[in-house]
Amino acid sequence: MNTNHNNYCILLAGGVGKRLWPHSTSLCPKQFIDFFGTGKSLLQHTFERVSRIIPSENIYISTYERYIEQVRTQLPQISLSQILTEPVQMSTAAAVAWANIHIVLQNPKANILVTPCDQLVLDAERYVSDVQTALSYTAESDKLLALGVQAATPNTAYGYVQTGNELSDELYTIRSFSEKPDTNYAKTFVESGEFLWNTGLFAWNAQSFIAHLPALMPQLAESLESATADLRQGQDLQFVKTLYPTDNRTSIDLVILSHTETALIKRCSFGWADIGSWPQLYDNAEKDPEGNVVLNDAKAIFDHASHNLVSLPAGQLAVIDRLDGYLVAQHNNVLLICPNDDPALAKKYFKDVNSLFGGEYV
Repeated sequence: MNTNHNNYCILLAGGVGKRLWPHSTSLCPKQFIDFFGTGKSLLQHTFERVSRIIPSENIYISTYERYIEQVRTQLPQISLSQILTEPVQMSTAAAVAWANIHIVLQNPKANILVTPCDQLVLDAERYVSDVQTALSYTAESDKLLALGVQAATPNTAYGYVQTGNELSDELYTIRSFSEKPDTNYAKTFVESGEFLWNTGLFAWNAQSFIAHLPALMPQLAESLESATADLRQGQDLQFVKTLYPTDNRTSIDLVILSHTETALIKRCSFGWADIGSWPQLYDNAEKDPEGNVVLNDAKAIFDHASHNLVSLPAGQLAVIDRLDGYLVAQHNNVLLICPNDDPALAKKYFKDVNSLFGGEYV
């Protein structure tokens, strides 16, 4: 199925996953974790999904330099040259720009899919079809293409893309973009039927991305232009040292979707969910009749307790009495018990603990 050798993938796997702390830590972040007991990590599931569409030798893993060995252990089928490492963790804009240049110097006709790791896809066949359609379009277009799914519930952890004119079947201009709106706005967006959730998946022709870069990220584009010679000579480390100080910790999502004139969005229907936080993980996990979830082969007794998420080391037991909507998560030397209604709460505690006690607990 993956026969088009002009198709490439930039697989983003460099974050810490602070919204899933304490299970996701600086040493072993969420992309390397098997949250659902499938025997495969988020990284492995994503690679497997993408490799149905794109030749495995054309899939590049963008990650933090500390995680090289974890990537190689979990994906032994790829070569070291397919791992593009960052010296610092600076969100995704700089990482994607570097990977795009790296790929286009190898294949000027490259057509690129960008995907994060922290996703759940329910319909694998539809995913293949939607992504193939997107890549076929960008191979002939100078637009940057976002892949979205219909906004179904007022989830405040997602980004909302308002569709404009329908150019062809399921393909739209972008009228506006709202990142993580409050509940009232999210309800309005869902009720209007005009908004798609941003999945974080993008497709584009590599040359088109370079052409748009001065408008999207002027400072980064200037740095890229002056340092590309290093890449042509195979001096990737010198290139990265030049590139990263110019970045302002911006995500590629915000960069592209905020410049609506350069981008379009395709409505997809492959059954998507982001699982980048504890509330999102709870929403997509199998529940008992009282709405409780227990992960990692742990055990739990619930007494007058409902809608809780328990994540403990395998074999450990929790007794939960009269809690409703709580997270009980233990990993290594940290136990976290808090309401599970705010996607950003674990990230807040991650920062607080790091500030008070240092890296031992994060």
